[in-house]
Amino acid sequence: MAASASPPNSSSANLTLTALLSFKAAISFDPTGFLSSWSTSTPFCSWQGILCSNSSQQVEGLLLDSKQLVGQVPHQVADLQGLSYLNMSNNSLDGLIPTRVGELAATLTHFDLSANNFLGNIPPSLARCTLLKYIDLNSNSLTGNFPAYITNFTQLGYFDLSSNDITGELPSDIWLLSNLQFFQVHETLITGSIPASLMNCSNLVWLDLANPFLSGPLPSDWTNLAATLQQLKLMDSNLYGVIPPSLGNCTFLTARSLQHNSFLGDIPDSFGQLSRLQDVRLFYNHLSGPIPSSITNCTLLVYLQLSYNNLS
Repeated sequence: MAASASPPNSSSANLTLTALLSFKAAISFDPTGFLSSWSTSTPFCSWQGILCSNSSQQVEGLLLDSKQLVGQVPHQVADLQGLSYLNMSNNSLDGLIPTRVGELAATLTHFDLSANNFLGNIPPSLARCTLLKYIDLNSNSLTGNFPAYITNFTQLGYFDLSSNDITGELPSDIWLLSNLQFFQVHETLITGSIPASLMNCSNLVWLDLANPFLSGPLPSDWTNLAATLQQLKLMDSNLYGVIPPSLGNCTFLTARSLQHNSFLGDIPDSFGQLSRLQDVRLFYNHLSGPIPSSITNCTLLVYLQLSYNNLS
């Protein structure tokens, strides 16, 4: 006979109930009535947007994305001690990210507060959440330094901090993120150069570092990304020097956006090895020499923009 799911103990259930009701109370406007099911007349595991574990009946998912919610996130969210998935993206939430978020370190793997109006620093306590696989905080009003401690998140596969006022430099030990597939930090205030160690993140599929204060030459060796990299976006920055021929080894690239920089020299002949390329943007640079004839090998190319260079 199969064992039935055991309910949470009363003190744990009361703490969870209080945390969820505190969140509902902090929402000042719920135009779709999504939280109307959040009532003590029914078990919280039956509420909309709540995902509970089958075995322990703990709340392991808070899935409230795109619900037009207005309000703030109270610190009691950290009392949801079994929480693994936290998704409140694409709402109108504001205020600070709760400083107690680090108390979810034992379980939190997905953290998505993107497309809201959060401000202030990313809480230092987030550094404790080393099980994180997915972090998306894009399109908020966050400030402070880039969270260099993310290099301790060895399972991290997705990281997006774009469209915030984040400062500082990318960490030199970013190579520790061996599982990183998606890394996007465009439209921030990040400075410095692209760490050469980033080229050791050999699972990268999407790399977007387009920032007006990013400077320096490109890393010279892109060989470790040859089997994975598909999207490369480094436009609207202060990058300079030559375009490395080793970029031609990244034969899975479908889009390469390097426009509005200060690249010089020839377009590498290895360009012709990128047979999957569909979109190439190199305009507004200082490139010179002939357009390589090998470009004719790029038979899937739909968009090619090379204007405002010194090409012959």
